[in-house]
Amino acid sequence: MDYPGRLLSAEFFKSGRGRARYEYDTGAGFMRSLSAQAYGYQTLHTMNNEGKVTYESADFPGPPLRVTVNAEIQTLGGRVATELALTNELRLTLGADAYRAYRDAERPFQVVMGGEPKVPDFYKSDQIWPGVSIADAGVFAQATRLFGPVEATGTVRTDFVWAGANEEQVTNVYLDIAEPGNGALDASHLDQQEANVSGALMLSANLSEAWSLSVGGGTAVRTAGALERFADRFPANKAQTSAEFIGDPTLDPERSWQADAELSARYPRLSLKASAFARRIDDYITLTDAPDVDPMLPLPIFAGGPFRYANGEATFYGGEASAAYVPVRPLTVSLKGSYLWGRNETTDQPALGVAPLSADLGLRWEPPGGRFFVEGTLRAAAEQDRVATRLGETPTDGYVTADVKGGVDLPRGVSLMAGVTNLTGVDYVNHLNAKNPYAGTPIPEPGRVFFADVTYRF
Repeated sequence: MDYPGRLLSAEFFKSGRGRARYEYDTGAGFMRSLSAQAYGYQTLHTMNNEGKVTYESADFPGPPLRVTVNAEIQTLGGRVATELALTNELRLTLGADAYRAYRDAERPFQVVMGGEPKVPDFYKSDQIWPGVSIADAGVFAQATRLFGPVEATGTVRTDFVWAGANEEQVTNVYLDIAEPGNGALDASHLDQQEANVSGALMLSANLSEAWSLSVGGGTAVRTAGALERFADRFPANKAQTSAEFIGDPTLDPERSWQADAELSARYPRLSLKASAFARRIDDYITLTDAPDVDPMLPLPIFAGGPFRYANGEATFYGGEASAAYVPVRPLTVSLKGSYLWGRNETTDQPALGVAPLSADLGLRWEPPGGRFFVEGTLRAAAEQDRVATRLGETPTDGYVTADVKGGVDLPRGVSLMAGVTNLTGVDYVNHLNAKNPYAGTPIPEPGRVFFADVTYRF
């Protein structure tokens, strides 16, 4: 699998996964439901630079390179929850969940000199994920009660997090670069524990037979992931540019504070919905320049960096609106749009990866009975010039694309669907698209794409 926006291409994925689930639902009595599930998966993943400019090309200024990444990902987890009817007006949901995630990856690196691949002297280590383990165990409760025409739902959750890495695999370069604000790291900083409490309250009311209003607010916590904590000179999952990013195991978890409001209406031929939110994130996990502690950083396959993950502050505002109208019974006209504004207060720039103003206009023809349908959609996105230039993000132009699809239900549980995305073959760039690491230009979205799906239900 060739990744034009990445320095390496995938050689293979080997993944095995399984899940067991139990559900008990009475719909009446004190215990309304009980559910439990357990799951696990393992993925082996290898990438290399064969076929890339760095492998053997006159366009690469240095000697040919041999770069490989071997990664292993394991996750085990489970969840149990029960819904209780304490009274006719009060329902309570109680539950717990837990998971353990393991990440390990290495990057063998060689330089071809005199026709023979050799490990260069400056290459410190090939370990880029040093046997990382993150475990999270949480308990939660949700109560819903009617107060006349108003329904109130309150939720509270507590998470206990353990994170660590294999001390024997952690490099000195990583410990030097991923330094917290109070000084250089050592092995004692690798093991971290957290106890995080989240909560929210939502109030919903029917204003009339057609109109309803919901308002809510709360705070939620996101703990740092394996890349953010322990990546040792490894590409980021938050940036468009190919560079070395270094984790910090002492990162504080993100805490967001958010308020929401939603107004909706439903008539026989018309439905409307509008929502908006405001969010403040304390200890926002962002990216910043890493100290240049080693003259050989970054590796010669990277054009920029190195960078590291760090805590900061951020503010976001956004909203969505949608409408659907049925002028004649088989035809539905729909319109929806969304807008997001975000600012990274730490870097004094727009937040990374914020989507531009966008809207969809759709027409769907579906006769009564729903045996078949035909649907067309126009998708439009405005230009995005509010970008994080310090982190390599570049502006994108606006674009309009057209999609067409149709489906039909056949006898004996068979359904067919086919269509075309980007019908006119527009050449455009999504705001999240990566850049070509050699040319520095964003990779455009695919052109015209045909697809077909066959579903059999039994």
